[in-house]
Amino acid sequence: MADARPAADGVADEALRIAAWRRLEGLPAGFELGVHPADEMLPGVAEPTSVPPGRERLVYLRTGLETLVVLEHALAAFGRSLAAPARVLEVACGYGRVTRHLLQRVEARRLVACEIVPAAVAHVATTFGIECLHSEADPARIRWPGRFDLIVVSSLFSHLPRHRFEHWLAALRGALADDGLALLSTHGPWMPQAPPDDGRGFAFHPDSESLTLDGAEYGTTFVAPGEVARMARAAGYADVRWLERELWALQDVFVIGAAPLREARPWRPAPVLDGGIAGSDFGGAPSDAAGAGTRQLWLHGWVECRDPEQAVERATLQLDATPAARLALIAPRREQAPPPRPASRFVAEWRVHEALPADLNGRRTLTLVAEAAGQRRVVDVRTLDLERLRLEG
Repeated sequence: MADARPAADGVADEALRIAAWRRLEGLPAGFELGVHPADEMLPGVAEPTSVPPGRERLVYLRTGLETLVVLEHALAAFGRSLAAPARVLEVACGYGRVTRHLLQRVEARRLVACEIVPAAVAHVATTFGIECLHSEADPARIRWPGRFDLIVVSSLFSHLPRHRFEHWLAALRGALADDGLALLSTHGPWMPQAPPDDGRGFAFHPDSESLTLDGAEYGTTFVAPGEVARMARAAGYADVRWLERELWALQDVFVIGAAPLREARPWRPAPVLDGGIAGSDFGGAPSDAAGAGTRQLWLHGWVECRDPEQAVERATLQLDATPAARLALIAPRREQAPPPRPASRFVAEWRVHEALPADLNGRRTLTLVAEAAGQRRVVDVRTLDLERLRLEG
């Protein structure tokens, strides 16, 4: 009979890792950590994933939080925020990957969501207690409940054929307040899987990671920023700004104004923090049968800030709830990838050597925290198995 302990350990470890992430991110005890099993944004549900088993939910939660960080950073650049009395519409909310984070800034009465999958509509309305509209392939059929100061569309325009892309721009212009902003994201034509465009900077492939939506209506779109701007102005928007690869280092982000935009400060890449505990090694052993003595632990990894002008100021490790080490950052440097895949970041490596008391045993949660530009983020959480002397998760 197979040993059930590893599977049970894995479930318990994931819960502990996610609890550590929630606590160190300062999220309330009631923050929704559950993910609907049909949510195709959860790595591995709709397509194979390189995310190691047991890390899928943490990746899901972190990418949702990154969307909020990018959104708030963009709004601040144009003198806006999510604060009251702004009324917010989230389009293509799915099962609430971003919604749960928006609700940390926006009261439920000010937030309306919209989604085309009926089960997701019901889940969001029930789980998060907000109004969730049933979307349509043709957005002209949607009746918006009033007009909104901000419309957030984090990953819909990256899947629309040209005519639907234009229809959605026009429909959202009608739902936007006179001085409102729409923020949306797209895939750029620089992506290596992009098919040839139509001669105007727009390419569409009728297939996507979705298992439920018609590929002809929801495929994969690659569009040049200038073409997005042209279509937006044709739909009645007054101003368009963008940053390439601003969301998840993958999608271009657009701020589109119903009225001319006035920058409160230059819009630069958001100081999104990332990092990893890349590996471990152990040495030493208790010096006697009673367990006296120490063991040695070596760890190494990396941290980054996606604003190439912002160095990571500090990185620390926590073991369970106890600060374990402040890390010395090695060779911090700017990295720039050349076109056609533009990307830039400020990255540093770290290594640490710690003596572990011999009576420290069991499975422990090891958390990597990075800080830069006023941001403090949990960038990796692993399980340190002191019985098998290995790093897991």
